[in-house]
Amino acid sequence: MTASVWDLHLTQVQTQLEGIVTNPFVQYAEVRTKEDILAKAGVPLPADAKEVRRKFTLIYASHGGAVNLGELVVYANLDPLLTKLYEKIALIAAIQFLKTLLSTFLIYFVIQRILTRHLMDISYYLKKLDMNTSAIP
Repeated sequence: MTASVWDLHLTQVQTQLEGIVTNPFVQYAEVRTKEDILAKAGVPLPADAKEVRRKFTLIYASHGGAVNLGELVVYANLDPLLTKLYEKIALIAAIQFLKTLLSTFLIYFVIQRILTRHLMDISYYLKKLDMNTSAIP
């Protein structure tokens, strides 16, 4: 990008900006010089949109030193990202709930079969037992 701006190759700069806005979360990108906007791509975000804006300084290293050419500004819309994030959170919560429910029923079933069933058999046996007689029921 820096070399394209240095050479003032505007079609290449425009092509690179259009490649940046193909990212599903990037809505708008522009290259600014000190005076004006050199190139832009995408649709600017509305004023009420949730956005993230990042500025990247374009510095060209020449033989005589570094030259500040301007900056690349990229605007990302957070609405699709937040929607996708909320969907993923809901999916994870539902899966965790089902796993917890399944493991709870499994533990209940195992305890019922191994422990409680034998305790119930002992209880029924003791109910039938008559302490006054020495006969075994």
